[in-house]
Amino acid sequence: MIPIKDNLRYTSFAWVSVTIFALNVLMYIGEMTLENPGILHSTITSWLPVREVLTQGVADGDPWLILRSIAAVFLGMFLHSNFAHIFGNMFFFFAFAPALEARMGHGKFLAFYLVSGVMATVMFLATDTSGIGHILGASGAIGGVLGAYVVYFPRARIDGLTPTFNFVSTLSVFFLAEYLVMQWLSLSMEIGTGQAAGVAFSAHIGGMAFGMVVAALMLVGDVGRARLRDMLFYGLALLAVAGAIVQPGLIGLPYWMWHVSAIALVVFVWASFFQPSYSGWWKKLGTPVAVLIAAYLIDFAVERGVAFFHLQMGILQAVNAYAVALLLMVASVAIAIACRRLPVVKASPVTVPVPKEEDRLLAEIACDCVVGAFRFIAVQVQAGVALVKTGWQIAVQWARPVLTQAGRAIASGYDRFAPAWLKATVRFVVRACLLLAGMAMAVVRFLKLDRLARLGLVAYTGVRNRLTMAGS
Repeated sequence: MIPIKDNLRYTSFAWVSVTIFALNVLMYIGEMTLENPGILHSTITSWLPVREVLTQGVADGDPWLILRSIAAVFLGMFLHSNFAHIFGNMFFFFAFAPALEARMGHGKFLAFYLVSGVMATVMFLATDTSGIGHILGASGAIGGVLGAYVVYFPRARIDGLTPTFNFVSTLSVFFLAEYLVMQWLSLSMEIGTGQAAGVAFSAHIGGMAFGMVVAALMLVGDVGRARLRDMLFYGLALLAVAGAIVQPGLIGLPYWMWHVSAIALVVFVWASFFQPSYSGWWKKLGTPVAVLIAAYLIDFAVERGVAFFHLQMGILQAVNAYAVALLLMVASVAIAIACRRLPVVKASPVTVPVPKEEDRLLAEIACDCVVGAFRFIAVQVQAGVALVKTGWQIAVQWARPVLTQAGRAIASGYDRFAPAWLKATVRFVVRACLLLAGMAMAVVRFLKLDRLARLGLVAYTGVRNRLTMAGS
């Protein structure tokens, strides 16, 4: 199924997604200007990231090769091999990217997209057993977008087109299952036939694993479990489980005793410092259980990563890289499930489900029309204010020399012709005004009226924002 759109709407325009889409299209048009296929292939492949080139640059200390390889990682995200490649990638991108951009913000989403592409390229280079393979396309970065979307919006509905040209709608979590099955079948066919399909499956997995980890961390923050106190508890769990896995030879305990001790330590700390009362504590064991499961998965991923760096390039090294990605994906799913079960402290204010048109009441449609009318009026008022400001600036620039000369003439005449009693009166009035202003500021500071004014302004701004979100 090719995804087309979701059932979420967004309160901000996804200009970063539009810019990324435009860059991919412009780069593909630039590729098509190279009419000779041989020139196109040689030009593109000479700038794509290659593991052997990067390894040689690091070993020789050649800064040019290192910088060229780093630039190639980012350049490869915006290159595509053919029209079908960019067509499918852009459909996948625009079906999932706007929701994440609305949730993350423009700058954070741009950084997330680029880092997803980098992690996808790293995964491809880590699993490239030949050392001379090339990678191009936005598939890895889009895999990160897909993984983050499914973990953060598992109940969003995705409308898509099947190969038989039928429009279907499914939950995003089911779409991820279909996507993974499709990837597995393609990889199995490639291995079974011995012919390369020309698809970087490892890049898809690497980008998706990174996106799922980021989405899981976002969910932890949404449910209010990302404070320093909670982070210390997570760190303690990771260290306890790591100690049980590594088993330092300090005490001659059996293997299972290390794990029992680690689990007991985590549960004891949770019961001692995170439980205000012990009534019904057995019903709240989901938090330490989820933390322990995630800790074991993450520590196993770290262990496989260490094994990856101790192996030579080959099948075993690639298997360890795949194991790291899959373990992180499972840990992200476990964290997401735990966050969905925990009480939600801060709901997402960015995306809301859109009901079908036939299910909407006439009052809702009328409300949308009224809100649209007020938004139009607000835009026109803002344009009028901007016009007035521009006119005022032009008038000030034009009249500034005239006013300056007039002020100088008035000041010169005042000094020459004003009587002494008038000058004394003016000085007295100015000093009295300054004294009264200072006394007023002292009273305001003493009674803390400025703080009350700030609190009132903050309360007014919060109420106005809530009304704006409710109206939108």
